[in-house]
Amino acid sequence: MHIEPATEATARGAADVLTEAFVDDPVYGYLLEGADRRRRLDRFFLGVVRTALGPGGVVDLALDEDRTVLGAAVWSRHPAPPAARLRNLREGWRMPLALRPRGVVHLRTYLRRTAPYRTPGPHWSLDDIGVSAAGRGRGVGGALIRHRLALIDEQRAIVDLDSTTRGSRRLYARYGFRVAGPAGTEAAPEATIMVRTPPEG
Repeated sequence: MHIEPATEATARGAADVLTEAFVDDPVYGYLLEGADRRRRLDRFFLGVVRTALGPGGVVDLALDEDRTVLGAAVWSRHPAPPAARLRNLREGWRMPLALRPRGVVHLRTYLRRTAPYRTPGPHWSLDDIGVSAAGRGRGVGGALIRHRLALIDEQRAIVDLDSTTRGSRRLYARYGFRVAGPAGTEAAPEATIMVRTPPEG
C-alpha cells in the first residue's frame, strides 16, 4: 500500500470509496434523507472530491499494489485562496443537487450549530475519510491520517474535523484531536467537532 494525491483521473475512485464508507453514516443520512440516497451520496462525494482537487485542498488516496483504491481522505485549507473559490463554483454544483432543498436546510442548520466550535483562523480541515471494504483492518485510515498530518505539522497548522460516532472519536483522539464542542443532530447525537494543535517541538 502507498499514498498519493488524487488527480482528475482518479477522482471517480475516490468518490466511490467515500460513498461506500458513508452510506450508513448518521450525519449524511440526516443531510440526504429520502429515497435514492446512495446515488445522491455518490453525486455529493464526486462534487466534494473534484472541488478539493483545486488549490484549496487535497485528496489523498491509499492504493494497493494493483492501484485499487483502498481509502481516500479529503482535506481543505482555510481560508480558501481565491482560485479555490472559483473552482468551488465550477465543480461544487453537484453537492446542492444531491442534498436537495431539505438537505441544504439541514446542512445550514448543522453548520450554524457547529460554528462556535470551529477554528476561526487559518487552519486545515479533514473533511471526509473513508476506507473500502477491501481496505478495512489493514491500517488504511491511520496511514492516511498520519501521512497528511506530518505535512501539515511542517506548517505548524491547526486541524479540525467532524466526528460523527464514538468509534471515530476514539480513533481521532489517538492522533491528537480533542473534542471542542458538541455538534449533535437529531440523527447523530454523538457528533462532535474535534481540533488538533501542532505538537510542540
